[in-house]
Amino acid sequence: MKILELEQGSAEWKAHRLNSRNASEANAVMGTDKYTSRAELIRQKATGDIPEPDERLQAIFDRGHAVEAAARPLAEEILGEELYPCTAVSDDDYLSASFDGVTMGEAVVWECKQWNQKLAEYVAEHNSPPPSHLWQLVQQMAVSGAEGCLFTVTDGTRENLVSCFVRRNELKEAELLRGWLQFDADVEAYKANPPAAAEPAAIGRSPMDLPALRIEVTGQVSASNLNEYRDRALAVLQNINRELSTDQDFADAEKTVKWCRNVEDKLQAAKDAALAQTASIDELFKTVDHLRDEARVVRLELDRLVKDRKKAVKLEIAKAARESFDQHCQALSDGLGFALPATPPDINEAMKGKRTIETLRDAADTAAAQAKIKASELAERMRGNLIAIEAAGRPELFADAPALAEKTPEDLQAVIAHRIQQADEQARMRAEAEAKRKAEAEAAEARRAEQAAAQPAPEPAKQAPQKPAPEQSQATKAQAWPTAAELVDVIAEHYATDEKTAREFIAHAFFESPKAA
Repeated sequence: MKILELEQGSAEWKAHRLNSRNASEANAVMGTDKYTSRAELIRQKATGDIPEPDERLQAIFDRGHAVEAAARPLAEEILGEELYPCTAVSDDDYLSASFDGVTMGEAVVWECKQWNQKLAEYVAEHNSPPPSHLWQLVQQMAVSGAEGCLFTVTDGTRENLVSCFVRRNELKEAELLRGWLQFDADVEAYKANPPAAAEPAAIGRSPMDLPALRIEVTGQVSASNLNEYRDRALAVLQNINRELSTDQDFADAEKTVKWCRNVEDKLQAAKDAALAQTASIDELFKTVDHLRDEARVVRLELDRLVKDRKKAVKLEIAKAARESFDQHCQALSDGLGFALPATPPDINEAMKGKRTIETLRDAADTAAAQAKIKASELAERMRGNLIAIEAAGRPELFADAPALAEKTPEDLQAVIAHRIQQADEQARMRAEAEAKRKAEAEAAEARRAEQAAAQPAPEPAKQAPQKPAPEQSQATKAQAWPTAAELVDVIAEHYATDEKTAREFIAHAFFESPKAA
């Protein structure tokens, strides 16, 4: 790693962090940070708008520095080595990390967290940091090249100190690197097409309060502001917003649902109070019933709209996240030449328990980003495997290359070696069988030749002398018997041999064969 001469907390150190991929941000990049969402970190990196810590948060930071200083001797005691704090970047300047401590030989790094009961209990039970803290340690080891990290949770005292040792995992480092690459792409997309400014957290507002309904009856309505109440109530109910699109709209609608229920209850109470005073006043009760029914209709309508619109918005967010993942996979597939068998994200599971549009969108985008990281990892492995298959130089053995490319490199090498060995063995067996067949054919041919040579030449059949036709010439009579050369040619053709061998056949048959003699 390259150590930077920066004092942690200084203006230069803050400027470096603003333009760096910091280890403390790795958990948010991978979507596991409990305090900073991935979407918020993207916004900060794209805009440079990083909020300054308030007094409460600054006090926590200051307390953390004090705990770190007090705990360093305890950590050195555990490791048996001295530790020094520093800020450094990786050899390629891509990743950065600020270390609470590094051993002199840079073989071990130390990360100190302030005492937290739940965190301490988790570390003690699992002998490892929780997922919400893991990626920071992975990046620290990736930057430093250290073989391990001592992770402590303490308040600076020996009594309240829990620790575990995390060993370096290069597979995790590769996954983290792909996470940062995807994060960089998302930051650039944000810069190219920034979303609308985020609205402040929505606080529901109910419609304006209605005047207190007052009814007094003594056999007849003696005093009432029912008409005024009716006009105001109907006006308010008719003007309630039913077009829901923002968090504010949803918050208002949910608050109005409760308000309508309250109006219904008050109207029923007023009616009940009037009934206690008189047996029946038709107009009063009809008006009260009408208003109560109107409030109930609006309440039910808004309640349904809230549920339906929330469901629709959730579907829209999920659809956008899936389309983003599909586009990413399509680009990877184009590079491979066939469809990438990537596992799509479970967007619905990621959005469970989220109540606002912002948290729903962040959960969906984070799940899509994590799936993109895994898809990129799969595509990278498959590209490497395809190169290995091509390097084997036996394309006829790997018609199923796309399926084979999904294997781990180790398993693929075993398959390649097995298939080549099997093909070579089959080729050897075919060659041996062919050689054996040829040898047997040649041996059979030789035996036939020997047998044919051992047989006596057949005696020419005796024929009655024939008188030549009167018109035959002397030359025609002379051609009635074959010449020696013609006999040699016939023998050579019959036994598929040359002239010299044919003459030897004839000599053997007529001059060396006992029967011929």
